[in-house]
Amino acid sequence: MEAVIDIYLQVLKDLQREHGWQIYVHPLMPVLDLTRPIVVQFNRLLATKLLREQTLHWLNFVNELLTEDGNALKAEYVFDGTHVHPCYVSLLQNALAEYNL
Repeated sequence: MEAVIDIYLQVLKDLQREHGWQIYVHPLMPVLDLTRPIVVQFNRLLATKLLREQTLHWLNFVNELLTEDGNALKAEYVFDGTHVHPCYVSLLQNALAEYNL
Protein backbone atom coordinates (compact mmCIF):
# COMPACT_ATOMS: atom_id res chain seq x y z
CA MET A 1 0.00 0.00 0.00
CA GLU A 2 2.78 2.40 0.92
CA ALA A 3 4.60 1.72 -2.36
CA VAL A 4 1.45 2.47 -4.37
CA ILE A 5 0.97 5.76 -2.53
CA ASP A 6 4.62 6.72 -3.04
CA ILE A 7 4.32 6.07 -6.78
CA TYR A 8 1.03 8.00 -6.92
CA LEU A 9 2.51 11.01 -5.13
CA GLN A 10 5.58 10.98 -7.36
CA VAL A 11 3.38 10.99 -10.47
CA LEU A 12 1.36 13.90 -9.06
CA LYS A 13 4.53 15.86 -8.27
CA ASP A 14 5.91 15.15 -11.76
CA LEU A 15 2.68 16.40 -13.35
CA GLN A 16 2.72 19.44 -11.11
CA ARG A 17 6.31 20.27 -12.00
CA GLU A 18 5.73 19.70 -15.72
CA HIS A 19 2.49 21.68 -16.00
CA GLY A 20 2.58 24.07 -13.05
CA TRP A 21 -0.74 22.75 -11.74
CA GLN A 22 -2.20 23.16 -8.27
CA ILE A 23 -3.24 19.62 -7.30
CA TYR A 24 -5.99 18.79 -4.83
CA VAL A 25 -6.21 15.12 -3.90
CA HIS A 26 -9.67 13.59 -3.53
CA PRO A 27 -9.80 10.63 -1.14
CA LEU A 28 -10.84 7.17 -2.23
CA MET A 29 -14.51 6.73 -1.46
CA PRO A 30 -15.26 4.14 1.27
CA VAL A 31 -18.54 3.02 -0.27
CA LEU A 32 -18.32 -0.77 -0.39
CA ASP A 33 -18.63 -2.64 2.90
CA LEU A 34 -16.18 -5.28 1.70
CA THR A 35 -13.36 -2.85 0.87
CA ARG A 36 -14.06 -0.07 3.39
CA PRO A 37 -11.38 -1.11 5.93
CA ILE A 38 -8.70 -1.12 3.21
CA VAL A 39 -9.92 2.17 1.74
CA VAL A 40 -9.95 3.83 5.17
CA GLN A 41 -6.40 2.61 5.82
CA PHE A 42 -5.29 3.79 2.36
CA ASN A 43 -6.81 7.24 2.89
CA ARG A 44 -5.25 7.57 6.32
CA LEU A 45 -1.78 6.75 4.95
CA LEU A 46 -2.28 8.96 1.90
CA ALA A 47 -3.41 11.90 4.05
CA THR A 48 -0.42 11.46 6.38
CA LYS A 49 2.02 11.50 3.47
CA LEU A 50 0.28 14.46 1.84
CA LEU A 51 0.65 16.53 5.01
CA ARG A 52 4.42 16.33 4.43
CA GLU A 53 4.03 17.68 0.90
CA GLN A 54 3.87 21.45 0.66
CA THR A 55 2.54 21.62 -2.89
CA LEU A 56 -0.08 18.85 -2.91
CA HIS A 57 -3.37 19.42 -1.11
CA TRP A 58 -5.54 16.82 0.64
CA LEU A 59 -9.30 17.32 0.47
CA ASN A 60 -10.11 16.41 4.05
CA PHE A 61 -13.73 15.28 4.16
CA VAL A 62 -13.78 11.50 3.90
CA ASN A 63 -14.40 10.89 7.61
CA GLU A 64 -17.56 12.99 7.40
CA LEU A 65 -19.04 10.33 5.08
CA LEU A 66 -18.80 7.64 7.75
CA THR A 67 -20.74 6.80 10.87
CA GLU A 68 -19.12 7.67 14.17
CA ASP A 69 -17.58 4.20 14.49
CA GLY A 70 -16.30 4.39 10.88
CA ASN A 71 -17.90 1.08 9.94
CA ALA A 72 -20.55 2.31 7.51
CA LEU A 73 -21.54 5.16 5.26
CA LYS A 74 -23.94 7.59 6.86
CA ALA A 75 -27.45 6.99 5.54
CA GLU A 76 -27.57 10.28 3.63
CA TYR A 77 -24.59 9.22 1.49
CA VAL A 78 -25.85 5.74 0.57
CA PHE A 79 -26.93 5.62 -3.07
CA ASP A 80 -26.87 2.34 -4.98
CA GLY A 81 -24.38 0.23 -3.05
CA THR A 82 -21.53 1.08 -5.41
CA HIS A 83 -21.52 4.87 -5.62
CA VAL A 84 -21.81 7.60 -3.03
CA HIS A 85 -24.90 9.81 -3.16
CA PRO A 86 -24.28 13.06 -5.10
CA CYS A 87 -25.17 15.10 -2.02
CA TYR A 88 -21.60 14.43 -0.84
CA VAL A 89 -20.59 17.29 -3.14
CA SER A 90 -21.37 19.74 -0.33
CA LEU A 91 -18.58 18.09 1.70
CA LEU A 92 -16.26 18.39 -1.29
CA GLN A 93 -17.17 22.07 -1.67
CA ASN A 94 -16.36 22.70 1.99
CA ALA A 95 -13.00 20.94 1.63
CA LEU A 96 -12.17 23.04 -1.44
CA ALA A 97 -13.25 26.20 0.41
CA GLU A 98 -10.48 25.54 2.94
CA TYR A 99 -8.12 26.38 0.07
CA ASN A 100 -10.19 29.44 -0.93
CA LEU A 101 -11.53 27.69 -4.03
